[in-house]
This record gives sequence, C-alpha cells and structure tokens, in this order.
Amino acid sequence: MRHDVPDQWQELFYKSNQSLRNAAYQDAVIQSSLALDELTEKTVDTLNIRAIAFGKSANYDQGIRDASRMVELAPTSPKGYTCMAELYAMQGKQKLAIEIIEKGIEKIPQTGGDEDSVYQQLSIQRQIFLDQQNQRIDLITLLPFDILPKIMSYLPTYMRVICINVSHSWRSRIRQCSSIWRKMIIDHSDYDDARVYHNLSHVSDQVRELSLRGFIEHTPFEFLKSLKIGYFTNLRTLALRRSRITSANELFQGLEQIRGTLKNLILISIQNDPIHLDTVLSVCTNLSTFKYKGSQLLISRPSTLPISPQLISLELETGVIIRTAQLEPLIRCCPNIQNLYSLSFNLYTLMNDDTYTSNNNNSNINDMVPTTGLRKLNIHRVEAIGAVNLAPLLMKSSETLEELVLNMDDDVGPVQLWHPLTTFSLPKLRKLRCQVRPIMQHTLATIIRQCPQLQDVVFDYSEYIGNQIFDALAELSKLQRIEMNSVSEINDVGLVQFLEKHGALGEQSTLKVFETDGFSNITDEALTYLADVMTLEKLRLDGCSSVTAHGMEQFVERVKPDCALQTVMLCNMEAVTDTMIQGLCKLEHLCDVQLARLKNITDQSIADLVSTSLSLQSLWIYDCALVTKFMIKQARIILEGRY
Repeated sequence: MRHDVPDQWQELFYKSNQSLRNAAYQDAVIQSSLALDELTEKTVDTLNIRAIAFGKSANYDQGIRDASRMVELAPTSPKGYTCMAELYAMQGKQKLAIEIIEKGIEKIPQTGGDEDSVYQQLSIQRQIFLDQQNQRIDLITLLPFDILPKIMSYLPTYMRVICINVSHSWRSRIRQCSSIWRKMIIDHSDYDDARVYHNLSHVSDQVRELSLRGFIEHTPFEFLKSLKIGYFTNLRTLALRRSRITSANELFQGLEQIRGTLKNLILISIQNDPIHLDTVLSVCTNLSTFKYKGSQLLISRPSTLPISPQLISLELETGVIIRTAQLEPLIRCCPNIQNLYSLSFNLYTLMNDDTYTSNNNNSNINDMVPTTGLRKLNIHRVEAIGAVNLAPLLMKSSETLEELVLNMDDDVGPVQLWHPLTTFSLPKLRKLRCQVRPIMQHTLATIIRQCPQLQDVVFDYSEYIGNQIFDALAELSKLQRIEMNSVSEINDVGLVQFLEKHGALGEQSTLKVFETDGFSNITDEALTYLADVMTLEKLRLDGCSSVTAHGMEQFVERVKPDCALQTVMLCNMEAVTDTMIQGLCKLEHLCDVQLARLKNITDQSIADLVSTSLSLQSLWIYDCALVTKFMIKQARIILEGRY
C-alpha cells in the first residue's frame, strides 16, 4: 500500500479542515459531510469483511452484531441486510434470512430512481432464500421412528437439548424418542452440558435416570426448583455426585414431589447440611436403594425410623460410627434388605454398646437380621472380638448371602475367637473379598472350603497367602477369578500346585481370570504353569519384580495359540521385553493388550504386534519410555482401520 497518495476521505478531510481555518464555513460543512459519507462507506465495507469472516469461522453471533451495525450506519444500503441474511442462511435459518431481506425492502421502497437497483438486488436475494427454503429437507420430520432415536443417541446431551429448541415440529418429534432421554448425565464441569441444564424441563417427563455431578461451586437450584414445581414426575433414579446442597430442606421438598416414583437415591461426595436418615426414609417411601458417601449423614432418632419394606440395598460410607442402638432399629425397619454395606459399622459394639445393652437386655443379633436374609454384606475393620458377633449375622444369612467383603482389623487377636466362623457353610456365596493376616490362614481356608459355589476371590492388602489357602482354592469346582492386590508374600509352592491343577484340567478348568497388583514374589515357575491354563481369558501382571525376562519369554513360548486368552495387561515390569510382546502375536483370540510403564519394549515389538495379530482390536500404551508417540498413533490408526 502506498501511503504517499491520499485517498478520497483523507483529501476531503484535509480540504474541510482548511476551509474551516479559512473561515469558509459553508465549504467546510459540505466537504466534512462528504468525508463522513466516504468514512461510513468504508466502515460498512470493513464491517462486512469482518462479519463474513466471523460467519466462515462459525462465530455467527459476532457476525450478526457486525451486520446489525452495518444496517444502523447505512439503513438504505443493501449490504447490511444481505450480510445478516447470509449469516442466518449459513445456520440453516432461511426463514429468518427472508425476514431480514423483507425489512430491507421496506426501508428501500421502489421509487423509480437509483433505489430501484438496490430494491432489485434485495428482491433477487429474497427469491434465492425462498428457493433454498423450499429445497430444504427436514430429516428430523421425515426419518422413521425406528431410525431417529438411534441417530439422536450419538449426540451429546447439550446437542439433544439444542435440537428440541429448533422448532415446535422438531420438539414434538424428538420428544417421542423417549429412549434418548431415559438416562441423562449432567456434568457441571462440562460447559456444554451446564449451559443447557435449565432447558431440561421440556423433556423432564421422559427422564427415568438423572445424574448431576460437579456442582460444587454452584448449587443446582434450578433442578431443585424444577422438582418442587412438578417436573421429573417419572424419575426412578436420582444421583447427586460432587455437588453442593446448602439446604437439606430444599432437597427434601423436591424429593417429596417424586416420592411415588423414586426407587434409587444416590448421594456421593456431596457438601451439605446434615441429612437425617429417618427423614430420607420418611420422604422417599418407595426407595429400594439408598447409597450415601459423605460425612453428614445422621441417625439421631432411631426410634422414629419408618418401616421401609421396599428397601433392599443400603450402602453407607460416613465418618460417623454407626452404633448398635442405631443399627438395630435401622435393620428392623428394613425387613427385606439384601445388601448391607458400611465402612463405619464396628462389630465390636454390636453386642457391647452401653446404650444398647442397658435398654435391650433380651435382644439378640439374630433378631436384627432381616427375615429374608442378606445377599450382600460389606464390613470393614473387623476386630477379633467382633468375629464372635459376625458369626450369627452370617449364619442367619447363610442360605441367601452371595457376596461378602470382610476386611480385618490390624489386631486380629487369638485365632480361637474366629473359630465360630468355621462352624457353618455359605452354600450360595459367589464372591469373597478379604484381607488375610498370617494367623488367619487355617480359618480362612476353612471358610473357603465351606463355600462350594465360590467363583470370584479377591485378596487385598494381605500380609501372607499360604499353602492352606491355595489348597482350599484348588478344591473349588466353580472358581473363575482370582485377584491378589498388594500382597506382601505368598507361598510359591501353594500357587504352583494351584495353577498346576488347573493346567492339568485342560478345557475342563473353570479359571478365567488371574490378576495381580503390587505383587512381588510370583516366580518364573508359577508363570510356566499359568501358561498351561487353557481357559484363562484375562491376565494382569503388575509389579511382579521377581519374574525374569527369561521367565516372561518362556511363558509366551509355552502358552498355546488356541488358548482362550483375550486380554493381557502388563504394568511396571522390567522383565517384559520385545521378544515377550512379539510372542503374543500367535494368540488366536487376543483382542485387548494394555501396557504401562514398561522400560524395555520398543517400537519394533508394537509394530509386529499390530501387523501380525489379526484378532487384536485394542492396544493401550502408557509411559513406555522406548515407544514413541508416532508408533502409538500409527498403531491406533491401523486398528481403527481394521475395525
């Protein structure tokens, strides 16, 4: 651009300034007016460029603001009207585009002068938008109902809500896709979800399950208000996670309106006023599940707890110890409860609570168990003296209990106190999760033998798993999964014999999952026998520092190509090498491989795996120093192209 040649506006500005100095006021008025006209035209042209640029980058609101400014500056020019109409047309809003053009035509009537050409331009533009509108296909209206819900289900929540606000016909059609509104998750940390939160009222009668999470800084007042005025009348499940409820009364007033339909109430990590359990059960009379995780749940008036025959699952994680004087009436008021989970229930107090014993001299723990028997029981920090009280609790539910989580206290006391747990069987128990103390080997082995239906066994944070326990596990005819997390020491002979037995069973073995986490002393010999288990479908080895590279390579060499292994997860192991990873290529059913923090694998083994293993569907790699980002990306592209 040449700055030494003034344009017309600069020249007029200079002349008007000179005329003013020379007292030629009439000339100054004329010249400055001409300069303003020239400046306005340049401003309109500049706004037009920016508005179109905004539109091309999908910033339609900013583009329309510029176009509106163009109309204000030059109401008799077609540029502002045409620009704004085109921006609306870009969004598929031809009807609004036509309205804008018609406003321009009204401002520039046909007079027979120069305005005729402007009027003609707008008329032609109007016809173009009319033709576009007539040629549009409304897919939402035309798609059959067996296809429309499937398409809508792929849209995120905020896009679905935007769609129902497009038009009355769209709202009517999309509302009939009840399956897409049945279960909704609103995350306040997601801006797109949060900004359409207040529009849920249009589909509230369709929602059956609603989860609100992340409302820590902003209480979901809109939701509580919508409950109180009668929305969400068909809600079955309500979950509030990581949310702030500043007024418990507000919450209960809302719950009062859906008490007839609400079956499941979940309050996890919420910040709230103290919530009284008796109020929850009084307001939500049809609850079948109540789950609470926080520090403000109170059972201050146990005598006022209402009878809740519908409640079958009660999970409480609260920092307040639930004492027997509170627990007994709680269980009595829920005669059909099947799942009892508590992190704050101390079994020692069960028969030794001063308040309880002084007022209930003739009571017995068996009277506290529902007549139907528990199906799930989760108790943490069981003390030795508490085991005496745990035995009758389990015995009463011996014919119904299916899942048991039993985490023992650090002080397990004399082994004789645990003997009552070995005097009866649990014939329907399928899942057992527990901590193992060295002194408890014989007791736990006996318990396992008395659970013939056990399929899933998990050991957490245990000091030692000995030969007796592995012998008991080997006798289980239906065992499918064994998991050991943070186990300090195992009896290697016991593990080898356990795996040897399942390997010898061939296709008749029931073992499908073998997982370790933070498990240090599994040996090469144990891996060798693990490779012989033909039915194994999932293998997870994490932090097995005693295993050598030779042992891992022997494992993949020994495992048979037609074995059932589908998922392999290897983490924090220096023994995993390229040779081991390449050995996985022969597995005919391998579909998922997850590798994390493996120092000795490179791009070569990853390339061989994705190119050779025809069954592989998913590969996840994290923090493997010698594997490049380029290879990870290429592997993902290859697998995505394959499936």
